[in-house]
Amino acid sequence: HDKEPSRYVALLKEVLDELGAAKPVIFGRDASAVVAVAFKIQHPSRAGALILENMRDKIQSEQAWARQKKVTGYRWR
Repeated sequence: HDKEPSRYVALLKEVLDELGAAKPVIFGRDASAVVAVAFKIQHPSRAGALILENMRDKIQSEQAWARQKKVTGYRWR
């Protein structure tokens, strides 16, 4: 599915590779915050600090929390 975070993680990696960005600070707001965290977990050596905004509002229901854990391996509360 095109809206899955894993697709955006792959796109972010492609962009960073193309730019030659070694370990950038990544900002994510709302759904892109989920992508930023997934990227950091999947590619820890490629991401510097994360700046996350409004992430909790994006992940409200238990079902969404379960999806987040599946994608990133981590659950926020």
